[in-house]
Amino acid sequence: EIVYPSLEVMNRLDWLNSIMAQLWPHANKAINKMAIETILPEIRAYVPGISFTDFSLGDTPPVLGPITSVQTNKGPTTEVTVLFHSDCDIQLQLGASFGLKTLQFSGTLHVSMEQIIDEIP
Repeated sequence: EIVYPSLEVMNRLDWLNSIMAQLWPHANKAINKMAIETILPEIRAYVPGISFTDFSLGDTPPVLGPITSVQTNKGPTTEVTVLFHSDCDIQLQLGASFGLKTLQFSGTLHVSMEQIIDEIP
């Protein structure tokens, strides 16, 4: 007899969170690079002289789930809960040093797939 996991267990996204935990150190480095090479120059356009002395989103990856999916009159809609409780280290310098040591947010990623067509793009 095949035993399938309950819908509640499947919706928790443990498998995806496990992958996210393995990828997080690499994603954190890529985000660090993007912050220094792309975001910092944009900030400097408005705040000359500002710099990052440290930039890390921490060792704790975001947690995804549960996931729900429903059919609406406009098409399928999927919602994924996102929780991020970071032990970040973001330090800025602008005459004086200041920064963030904790960053927390939670929310729901809402994806609506409207106007699905029967052709491959």
